[in-house]
Amino acid sequence: MTDMDKAKRILLMEDDRHLREVTELMLKKAGYDVATASDGAEAIEIFEIEKDAGRPFDIVILGLIVSGGMGGIETIGKIRAVDPDINAIVSTTHAGNPVLSRLREYGFQAVLRKPYEMNELTETVRQTLTHDTR
Repeated sequence: MTDMDKAKRILLMEDDRHLREVTELMLKKAGYDVATASDGAEAIEIFEIEKDAGRPFDIVILGLIVSGGMGGIETIGKIRAVDPDINAIVSTTHAGNPVLSRLREYGFQAVLRKPYEMNELTETVRQTLTHDTR
């Protein structure tokens, strides 16, 4: 099996349990290998463990705002300290947040606006992976 044949690995961080579970199912149905986290601290821990074990993620999808935990901005900064070239998508309901108009400055390549449907999710992931700069 070549690298092209292997399922791309996605780390999804979402604090809303229902949305996390639905998004995980959509990504798995699309053929991706998915790990999930409920906040930034958990996402960073999973990211580091998997990278150290030789199973790095191809892309991360991070919720921008996390209730009672580390959100997407702080999380992507810490993840980029481990892997500066990681592909990253920010997921949010907050249309007016400055991150959305300056994605790259904050370390993201794309945005998913909640709520999203499967075709929007998979197309955003596909486009982000297609523009992989690694």
